[in-house]
Amino acid sequence: MHTPTMNRFVPQAALRLLGTEDAKTLQPGNSAEVLVTLMFVDLRNFSSMSEAMEPDETLGLLNEWFGAIEPVIAGYGGYVDKYIGDALLAVFPEDVEAAVSCAVDIVRTIDALNKTRSAAGKVPLGAGIGINTGFVALGVVGAPHRIDVTIVGDAVNIAARMENATKVYGVDILISENTIVHVRHPELFDFRFVDRILVRGKMVPLSIYEVFSADPETLRLGKQACRSDFDLAMASYHYQNIPEARHLLERCLATSPQDGPAALYLKRCERYEATGEHECAVEMKIYPVWSREFAIGHAVIDQHHQKLFKAVALLMRMIDEESFEKTGAVIEFLDRYIDVHFKTEESLMRACGYPFYDNHKSQHDRFRLSFKKLVGEVGTVSEHQVYTAFRTHLLVVDWLLNHTTRMDPHLGRYLGRATSPLTP
Repeated sequence: MHTPTMNRFVPQAALRLLGTEDAKTLQPGNSAEVLVTLMFVDLRNFSSMSEAMEPDETLGLLNEWFGAIEPVIAGYGGYVDKYIGDALLAVFPEDVEAAVSCAVDIVRTIDALNKTRSAAGKVPLGAGIGINTGFVALGVVGAPHRIDVTIVGDAVNIAARMENATKVYGVDILISENTIVHVRHPELFDFRFVDRILVRGKMVPLSIYEVFSADPETLRLGKQACRSDFDLAMASYHYQNIPEARHLLERCLATSPQDGPAALYLKRCERYEATGEHECAVEMKIYPVWSREFAIGHAVIDQHHQKLFKAVALLMRMIDEESFEKTGAVIEFLDRYIDVHFKTEESLMRACGYPFYDNHKSQHDRFRLSFKKLVGEVGTVSEHQVYTAFRTHLLVVDWLLNHTTRMDPHLGRYLGRATSPLTP
């Protein structure tokens, strides 16, 4: 029987993911592979604050901090996997949008808490939040006399990387493209692209996005008003049109002087003008090249992926060489071939009873819609061809290739264990 006392140490949601209701049955080695959204929340400037405190005051601060955040996480269907000093890792087993909404609400909750702290003459608190979605291993680790239920996997490391990057970009919330592609209703949030980063050990860059829904009203409205300028500035900087990027960023900062990412990119433009160093050039020049490490172990899907890698690499080279008039044929091929590929994958998933079919197909459906819109834009006369080219990078490279290297391997492992009439 799982008592309320046990719930304080082993969340009921974690037990359900492990297929049990009773924590007493857990043994080291019990595990399950699950698709979840992970959230790291960190208390800003904790080290400097704690240096001026007695130990009991430090514990009081941490309990006040976690006491404010944990109920918000629980209210959105998540649970705390672990506390790590002044940070925590939360897990959301089902709803990606709940995790993003929770992050927004945490920032607002801390703002409300700060009003009370300010009235008491205390230092205000700040949160840095990083979110990532992916497959992880949930399992029991330890020894017979001391066990813990925890989450491990590459997706956890990326969530931690997102949180750490909030300090660099001067924002409260960063989410990975792995999360944003799972969001069914992006119109509910204020999102914007802020960078492409190369995660250690990965060959395909990862796009990261700011969620600014919880920003102070003046700053939030300013970012909304400058959204077009900011997006075009991102494209201009990444394609090394520094004068245009600088002009657009200065316009953004004139409207919203507290815009952290705009200020960061303006400094990058100034460094480029002074040194010729472009901080994002490497990520933009990485062309996808198929190798056996990308194989998922299914002959048909691997063959499709090889052709997609080749076509995407060709498209990227055309874009980087500004051969925009030649991109139409490649994009038309991708449009047709992606449809064939997706239908094949979906047939395989249905035939073998893949448990994550709905999630996988929903990503396919959203990509189809976005790609159809992009196809309609390519070839049209526009003064912002660079922006269209950059959007092609973000959609085709960052989504499609990351999908094939992060989501499809799980499907491949499942197909390898299943018997399907479509399996060659």
